Amino acid sequence: MAKDDAESPAAPTISGGYIGAQLGKALRALRSAVTPDQRARAEQRVQRWCSVLDGRSIGVLEHGSRTPLKNTPVWATPEVVTGGFATGNLLAGGALQAWELDLAREVLEPTEGDERLRLNRWCFEEAGFAWLLARLRNGDYRISVPEEGALLTVVWLLEQGRQQDVADLLEVIAPWFTHLRFYPEPLAAPTPAAGRSDLFVASAGQVADQLQRHPVPHDVAVQREVLNDWAPLYARTVLLFRQTWLEGWPCRVYPAGWLPAATGVVEEFHALQRSSSLQRPASRHRDVELMVYLRTCVSRPEDLNGRQVGRIRRIVLDHVAAHGEPDSPAYAASMAHARLGVAAPTHAMLAGVAADRLRQLPADTGVEDPVVLAAPVSSNEATSAIAAGTWLPLSVRRLINRCRRGSLQQLIAAGLVPSLESMAALLPQLNEQVAGSRFSDAAQGRLFAACQRAFGDRRSLLLLNLQSQVRLREIPWIRLLDVQSENASGVSDDVLSDVVCTAFRCYPHTPLPNPMLRRLQELEGSNSRLPLVEELAADIFMGRFSSGFNSAARHAVGYTYDSLYGLYFGIDDEVVHALGTSSQSGQSNKDEALATLCHARAGLKPGRLNVAENGCVIEQAQILTTHNLAALFDRFQLDQRLVDALPRMVDTCFKAVLTDLQRVPADWHSWMLAVKRSAYAWRQMIFFMSRMAPDECSRTVGRLHASYQLQSTLFQARFAPAMQGLLQAVEGMRPDLQFLGWSRRHWLKPPG
Repeated sequence: MAKDDAESPAAPTISGGYIGAQLGKALRALRSAVTPDQRARAEQRVQRWCSVLDGRSIGVLEHGSRTPLKNTPVWATPEVVTGGFATGNLLAGGALQAWELDLAREVLEPTEGDERLRLNRWCFEEAGFAWLLARLRNGDYRISVPEEGALLTVVWLLEQGRQQDVADLLEVIAPWFTHLRFYPEPLAAPTPAAGRSDLFVASAGQVADQLQRHPVPHDVAVQREVLNDWAPLYARTVLLFRQTWLEGWPCRVYPAGWLPAATGVVEEFHALQRSSSLQRPASRHRDVELMVYLRTCVSRPEDLNGRQVGRIRRIVLDHVAAHGEPDSPAYAASMAHARLGVAAPTHAMLAGVAADRLRQLPADTGVEDPVVLAAPVSSNEATSAIAAGTWLPLSVRRLINRCRRGSLQQLIAAGLVPSLESMAALLPQLNEQVAGSRFSDAAQGRLFAACQRAFGDRRSLLLLNLQSQVRLREIPWIRLLDVQSENASGVSDDVLSDVVCTAFRCYPHTPLPNPMLRRLQELEGSNSRLPLVEELAADIFMGRFSSGFNSAARHAVGYTYDSLYGLYFGIDDEVVHALGTSSQSGQSNKDEALATLCHARAGLKPGRLNVAENGCVIEQAQILTTHNLAALFDRFQLDQRLVDALPRMVDTCFKAVLTDLQRVPADWHSWMLAVKRSAYAWRQMIFFMSRMAPDECSRTVGRLHASYQLQSTLFQARFAPAMQGLLQAVEGMRPDLQFLGWSRRHWLKPPG
């Protein structure tokens, strides 16, 4: 939920149904897990949701608050799961990391307990301070959560002679020395600096970890084990029983040397059962059943009854009929051919080769030319299972390509940035490069950039009462470190404009998601002039909008006045202008004016509404604010920069609408999401058309109508009201119907 300024004392209740549903999904994932890695991840997911549920039930968690963990400072980084729910754990706390244990063994006395407290205190001893100072100057450290930069900031402040700031900071963090780590992870070498335009989707270390976890498909693993381990043992068991054959029945004669040979097979069978990861009960697998009979024949042959001997006879004869005698050349050739089919190295083996290559590169950055890393297996890398010259499979090559380093446009062209959410995840790297370069002290810039990037990975919380997410300058050591931030700007307007233009050119049908909006404001710096508003969640909407929505709506009037957009959506410019000049006193009354207007436009009365009705109100606010389109077009003068791209952007939006609405939905919820996405793309399209010259707009409408007529007759009939409304607006008339995404019963709902 977007949150901005004011808070309300009234806190609605958050239902536990969502938490229970997510816990159920986690348990189902655990039951269906096949590999140990899948099982471990599923167990962690179950544990996190159990923590959410436990914390809620005993009252230690207050979901909906920006400080969900009671008696915990706002700067402490919480563990957050899907939906913005805090688990009650802190990311800088919990069990010691592997590198913490190594550091503790290296620098502390071998006393059990309180390692984290002792490590935090050790950093103030002479050796520890020298260790921190060396890390600060050399840059050979990693900060995964902002807390890990606190003591490095202390060292930098002392170097600057700012003892009072150090005292103030220690007063804040010292009470948490027992629970949280405030020291960084040491690295073997500094992370190489990337170019100003170099971005990457995943670092070399992250991709290496993914490759190392590359699973062997369960069916492949079963086939390999059965053919390589169980089948040879089965053949020897059949052969042993054939040696006991007399007058068409087994277990009649036992030749010399039979018992030692059978005993050896039984021992191998027991060893294989212990080492195998497969569940192969005798009731379902004939080879296991026959080996169990062999064990009885070896230990207590008198216990075999007539029915069991008959069963042995049936299993042996069926096997011989299907494959031949186990000691025949044809049988050996058949088994060799079958094993050859699974003898090729698995994708997991080849992924391990690629992971070893990546381990030789700096772990925290991308790779300039990943094609080299995808070369066939060399003679030095070859093993008995992997021949030299073996090509890496496509799945492995795709994973390697994820660490490609390049400009934003290059990564999009390579197919590595499939959505605006993915694009938003890359922007902190750009911010880090700029932040690190605006400090004259290289150590200060490097530390600030690392802390800022770690803060950027902090997951958003579920918030109520128009609260705001924790901001960068609320982290006390970052605020002290960033002494220039009050007057510092972010990246240049050209860079910001390029980012926004790229977003609109590549994903015109998608409104900028909340993470993207936050990244843009971070990129612009502390003096941001972007009046952006985030998308609100309909299920926790409280019927009010923050003052930022009011300002954004009044700002957007300049773009919607006397335009196709304003006409299509029936925007009364005078009413929207009056939002900022309400005769009623008090800021809250002014803010409530927008909510009142949105309720009226949605045909609803303020009060307790269901989710669909909340969505209708929120959508009206998005229409009035243009969902940030007017703010971005105005701030970066996009009318000029995108003038040549507008026709293609409109075509992309229309294509997205046609595709989404004609895709067969899996269920009702999927259909509702498709309608919502299509309506949002339609709204974007209307805005882009309103920025076109009249003749260009007319040509575009003709092109859209021709594309519409190529669709199925059934779809044309369903979608006709939306097309008719667009044509009416283009001709200067109020449309009979607006295509909106939220409705209590949508007119686009297919029959049945």
